[in-house]
Amino acid sequence: MLRRPEILAPCGNMSSLKAAIAAGADACYLAGTSFGARAYADNFTSDELLLAIEEAHLHNVKVYLTCNTLVKNSELGSVVEMLAPLYEAGLDAVLIQDLGIVKLVRETFPGLEIHTSTQMNILTPAGMSLAKEMGATRVVAAREMTLGEIRLLKESSDLELEVFVHGAMCLCYSGRCLMSSMLGGRSGNRGRCAQPCRQKYNGKYLMSMRDLSSLKAVPDLIKAGVDSLKIEGRMKNEYYTAATVDAYKTLRDAYIDGRYSEELAVKYEERLLDIFNRGGFSTGYFYRDRLVDDKWDAELIDSSMPGRRGVKVGSVRKIAGGKISFPADKDIDSGDELLIDVEEPISITSNVSVKRGEMVTLKAPETRRISRGAALYRTRSRTLTEYYEKLINRDNKLEITGSVSAVCGERLTLKLRYGDISVIERGGVVEASTNRPTNKETIKNKISQLGNTDFKLINLESKVDSNVFVRIGDISELRRRAAENLREAIAGRYKRDKNNIKRSAAFDSLKYDSQDQRKNTLFINNNRFYSFAYPEQLKAFLNNYPLELTAISGYVYIALDLGLGGYDKKTLRSLLGILNDIKTNIHLNVRTLLALPYINRGEYSITNDYGDIIGKIDGLYIRNIDDLAVCKNGFLDKDFIIASSLYTYNDMAAAEINDLLSDHTGPVIYETSLELTYKEAMDIEYRADHITMYYGKLPLMVTSGLRDTTQDLKDERRHHYNVVNARGLSYNVVFTDYPLSLVNLPQSDLVKKYYAFTDETPEEVLDVISDSPAYIKNRRYTEGHSAKGI
Repeated sequence: MLRRPEILAPCGNMSSLKAAIAAGADACYLAGTSFGARAYADNFTSDELLLAIEEAHLHNVKVYLTCNTLVKNSELGSVVEMLAPLYEAGLDAVLIQDLGIVKLVRETFPGLEIHTSTQMNILTPAGMSLAKEMGATRVVAAREMTLGEIRLLKESSDLELEVFVHGAMCLCYSGRCLMSSMLGGRSGNRGRCAQPCRQKYNGKYLMSMRDLSSLKAVPDLIKAGVDSLKIEGRMKNEYYTAATVDAYKTLRDAYIDGRYSEELAVKYEERLLDIFNRGGFSTGYFYRDRLVDDKWDAELIDSSMPGRRGVKVGSVRKIAGGKISFPADKDIDSGDELLIDVEEPISITSNVSVKRGEMVTLKAPETRRISRGAALYRTRSRTLTEYYEKLINRDNKLEITGSVSAVCGERLTLKLRYGDISVIERGGVVEASTNRPTNKETIKNKISQLGNTDFKLINLESKVDSNVFVRIGDISELRRRAAENLREAIAGRYKRDKNNIKRSAAFDSLKYDSQDQRKNTLFINNNRFYSFAYPEQLKAFLNNYPLELTAISGYVYIALDLGLGGYDKKTLRSLLGILNDIKTNIHLNVRTLLALPYINRGEYSITNDYGDIIGKIDGLYIRNIDDLAVCKNGFLDKDFIIASSLYTYNDMAAAEINDLLSDHTGPVIYETSLELTYKEAMDIEYRADHITMYYGKLPLMVTSGLRDTTQDLKDERRHHYNVVNARGLSYNVVFTDYPLSLVNLPQSDLVKKYYAFTDETPEEVLDVISDSPAYIKNRRYTEGHSAKGI
């Protein structure tokens, strides 16, 4: 039997929450004023969050809080203080990116469900298994996944799987974007993305993705076993929320009940196009394999315009006398708002209603700027707006039953029932009437007047003596108290005991003896770390520097970077042989590594594809959570370098990874986060060694959304960015054209330097490694966030 997946609605404020409930959402996700990935949405104050939980639970709608940003050490206590009253109020789940917050929530708030955010970037069954080990009950799939990959995830695990089905799409794998952070100081990982992908590059909007619409994919998603259909849009209004929830609920129910048709999907998709779109919709990655489909990006990206476009309703045919005329491509109603697509778009409002194919003439300002053929788009449909206003404001009260007793000599009693929940309220003793008795109908009428409450009384039983006198005010007060208590009783089903909160548990687990470091951690100052993306770079290094390695008192880590696909297996084996000769004959402290790819979607297997090679190396540089899941169980004695892309952003995150690697016997080294200041990074208790990127072009984006032929991008400020295709893998990496360099920072602080080479020439590699690199000093470079944080 097919499972009926939940419809999960985005709610940026109370208006959207009420719209989601009215439209039939099963659950909603929202954020407070901190730690949510949409810092620029209205969001909810502390009091509004409590009210939102109560309001949603009253209608049997679940509430998930987004705490899906990276959190600094100084903010960990604030997360606990924010969550504590929400936990007590019955919050259903927390959506998390930061591994440290996973540990914090799991150990502080027992019974509170953890959903791993798409920002955590889980793409494989191994990643699902790791999420379960961390205590998660649900994983939000990456937007880049195909239906086949989604089906595989669901078949591999008993965890719930949540999939984005509608709304804005990021070009970059969620959680892997540093572009806004590095270019403008507004980090997407901190909820403050400035959306640089919506800007022009090479004169077009090459990174601006169309919005996702999956109405036609609903049957396939249900058959794949998806548990939750998630709608993006916490920064959009209540009409968008109501329209999207209504559409996906209708299509889901139609398919489950055997009423689905593609015509129904088309009908609702046309409605949603009118509500909001960016140059039309795409079906995202569900039905495409970018490794074999050379036209995959034509539907995903609209390079002509990044913002709201609306539905095309015609093209200008005639301009005269301050008016434009055009044949209508769609029905147009009086009151519809239209946009004339010229260099600076012109807004007009239709004052007539016409059918498709009819000629329409409308007044327009600045007609000198309008030319024949200019397209007109409807940006607001009066008919749809009125329809969704009615939906939002429809009678959504809970149907209850009750009984009232007014018997002489007994207390006035009212009982209200909602399902299996009932409350009883009692008033004063009922007296016999000395003049004009209060009849049964009067009492029942007053009890039924539930006006501004959440309830509608559909049946009221009564036991009323014929000669009683009851004050009208007493009846009203009894009704008010009973309704309030019933609301509290319904909400109370979800509430938790605040004494369950273990405020110090996670923090206590961080306490340790300063000598109690990880076993076999090397901890030698003056270590050097080099990674090379291409054989030519490494060969240049090996031809010039082997003897100089002996001057380095610490360990020398040399990584062959598989992330850009520059090495074939034959070359890997040859170079590793040379490195091992150096290790044996020149410098015993040379350590050889493989730097694993940026993303693992299952297109390679560490064990099967590189098993024989890994036997000849000392360690692995791990860039993603899926590979961490594989490595933690399969290579227990290898050196692990935990890349900055796994975001060891706080003490809790380091502790969580250390816990996950409890069976690992080899050294563990953490790369400090590129988004922390040097001081913030050094203040983290890694309980292991750590390194800092000293030189390297910054990976601004890891994306499956750019064509492999894209090699260089230039923005409108004439800044250049290099796009490197990871050959044989399903992504590209967008790098800064200029490197990060800490050459001007006090060198005494930088005893563990990491050099990351990507597309540099062999000559540039040699110059960078020299003591006074002209390559860096004679060109633009950045010190990143080493001094100024975000």
